[in-house]
Amino acid sequence: MLSLLPLLRSARRVKQELAKQGLKPVDKAGAMLRIVLIAMFFSVELSYVLAELERKKELLAFAPVGVLPSLPQLYRFLSDSTRVSLSVLSQVS
Repeated sequence: MLSLLPLLRSARRVKQELAKQGLKPVDKAGAMLRIVLIAMFFSVELSYVLAELERKKELLAFAPVGVLPSLPQLYRFLSDSTRVSLSVLSQVS
């Protein structure tokens, strides 16, 4: 599953689905989605993932997110996108 994270960065189909679901700007939404997926995969807090990405720059090569969002930005993204289900991922084959 984690090997799919870099695909979320550049896959045109993923970007189309994110835009279709109203998650804009698409690049920023993709970065935040990657952070959320990492936290879910490892069953850790979002704040821990952000702290580790900030502390260990080599992790950014694994999960390229560009500019790291702040924790309030990440929570705002999640609250704004509650109407959008994670069906975005299931629609991408």
